[in-house]
Amino acid sequence: MHLLSQFKMFHHLSLFLFCHQGGLKAVIWTDVFQSTIMVAGLIVVVIVGSIEVGGFARVWQINKEFDRLNFFE
Repeated sequence: MHLLSQFKMFHHLSLFLFCHQGGLKAVIWTDVFQSTIMVAGLIVVVIVGSIEVGGFARVWQINKEFDRLNFFE
């Protein structure tokens, strides 16, 4: 194999690995951003829903009345 062919092969392999690494990094950061948005949305829904019903104590009372607090039975 000629030296030029070996250099081209090494160049293509290093370029592929570099692009792959950057793409993986972008995917990870996108997942972090998406997870943050989802958790923030969940917290907002819990807070707004509790306020609409009359507070967290009222939510707990309603769930207790309808026997919705038995998680492990």
